[in-house]
Amino acid sequence: MRQAQVTPATLHQRILDGDEIALRTAFRAYAPSLTGLSRRILDPESADEVVVEAFALAWREPQRWLSPAIDVHLHWIVRQMAFEVRRHGIDVRRAASELEPPPLTPTSDVASPDPDLDRAAVMRAWVRLPEAHTRALEDAWVEQQRGDEATLSAAFSAFTDALCVLSDLASRADPTPTEPELALFCLGLMSDDELTRFRRQLRSNPALRRRASIGLSRATALTLAVTTGSEPAESRLEQRLIQQARQERPPRVRSFRALRVVRRGLLPLLVIALVSLVALFGYLAFRPPDPIDGVAIALSDDGVTGVLLPQYESQLFALAFWGLPEAQPDQRWQLWIVRESGAIEPGPFFERDDEARAVVSINPNRLTSDDALIGFAISLDDPTQRVAGTPSSDRILYQFASR
Repeated sequence: MRQAQVTPATLHQRILDGDEIALRTAFRAYAPSLTGLSRRILDPESADEVVVEAFALAWREPQRWLSPAIDVHLHWIVRQMAFEVRRHGIDVRRAASELEPPPLTPTSDVASPDPDLDRAAVMRAWVRLPEAHTRALEDAWVEQQRGDEATLSAAFSAFTDALCVLSDLASRADPTPTEPELALFCLGLMSDDELTRFRRQLRSNPALRRRASIGLSRATALTLAVTTGSEPAESRLEQRLIQQARQERPPRVRSFRALRVVRRGLLPLLVIALVSLVALFGYLAFRPPDPIDGVAIALSDDGVTGVLLPQYESQLFALAFWGLPEAQPDQRWQLWIVRESGAIEPGPFFERDDEARAVVSINPNRLTSDDALIGFAISLDDPTQRVAGTPSSDRILYQFASR
């Protein structure tokens, strides 16, 4: 089975929905190249702050700052913010507050045409270029030096042509932009007056808008070619981001779409009866020597699927699920422990019974750690297809705060 890909468009929609796990996924995917770019412009401390602030800005107002080409817009935000800090000597927060939205309005038709572009393809394209072209593009992208417009246009065209050939993009994308004006726009080298005029053209010319979006995507690939940001994102930066994000826009509880499309329209009386019966089942099934109370939580909008969460006791911690969807032959249910740092630790596998119920017991000692527990998640996927031992983010069904 092919491993499910988390695309920029998927991450964009989930961030719009307030999904904190999607924010973490985007940070881990794009922060290495963003940090490499920012550190070519600023000192390391300011550069790291720019990256965190860029993600926080996108999380706070995703409708304004992001599009399905989330990677393109994040690179644009980091680059513009870093240059504002360097040029004017202002702090990062002020640079973020004065930043204007991307030149292309974030809409569904401005999507990245290169969703599968990887570092190897970019580097192969980069080494094919003449030295004069690589020097011109590096100066333009990292130092924001405009230079000769004809040279920049030729260098940008050569780079994007090489990307098309080496990553099999020629059959999937529109022709590469070659005009000097379009190259200057994609490299972010237009003056304010030039950019104002170009924005008006973008609004009235859909074909130009499409070509410009492709050019921005190819320009973003330059980050991988001219920076060394290939190391994993630092956990301390991710933790700073999550703490800031939770203050500015609290994440929403998210249910997996399969749980939201289960049968609706049950009579309220039946729903109440089902919840009551499962709560009683959970109480009886996990009853220790001393009584223990539980909190019934609906996992779907209509309450058909849910979980009974007993309060923590030294001798017992267990979860009782009901209404779980049926797994495919190659899929298994698993519980995950979610930590404050963003770490997601694997818990026990479990099976649902013929009545769509499941009982999952956890050793209480596993819940105690210096890295605070913030909740749990359950997944349904094929364990053999996982990357780095974690489930695909798309398969995380539910996360809730510990009680």
